[in-house]
Amino acid sequence: TTTTIFGDGGDGGGDDADDGDEAARRAGLRYHVTSAYASATSARFWRFPLFDAGLVILSRYEIVAFDYDLYERGEQIDGRVAKQAIMATVRVPLPIPAHARALAVAPQPTHALLNVITTHTQASYRDNSREQNERNDHVRVAQCRQLARFVARHAHTAPSLVVGDFNVCARSDDLYANTLRRRVDTQRVSSEYRLLIGALRAALRGGGDSSSGGGGS
Repeated sequence: TTTTIFGDGGDGGGDDADDGDEAARRAGLRYHVTSAYASATSARFWRFPLFDAGLVILSRYEIVAFDYDLYERGEQIDGRVAKQAIMATVRVPLPIPAHARALAVAPQPTHALLNVITTHTQASYRDNSREQNERNDHVRVAQCRQLARFVARHAHTAPSLVVGDFNVCARSDDLYANTLRRRVDTQRVSSEYRLLIGALRAALRGGGDSSSGGGGS
């Protein structure tokens, strides 16, 4: 489960799913969006018995729009889950400077919009063979590129905050070696991490996914 809290979350607490709504209310998080289920008309719905992806965005501020994008590919148990990216467009209050109030200048904007996007991408697993984790890596890279396209589609509507569990190792090009606890070079950045950051930066600039190569692609 990946939970994104926007605004000061306070001390909500609560470990049980049944307590989640009450804990959110106690923390002042009145608004939320969750993962979408695959439509019965979706190709993925009929290909896999999909489970909920477990994504949640909680917000103190009003959520005025929602969108999602189901990932096209998945491996192992991740392929049985409706892995996706979700977006909440949040209406954020803006502070009005004291001098503007004192001088009674022209009306100031009181709110701004912010796109909050979260995801949980394909994992690689310690007990896997190298070949299986290479397939998982390929899927994760494809999901990151699909995420970048999703971000790009909304980049013109408002500034965007992209968060989540990307399952990307920033310091090693060989996740299989990393899971075996071999020595990892901490002085370099992995090609998969560079691909993810490059694709998201291009998307936020409105250029879509301009990344190339690396990270199992």
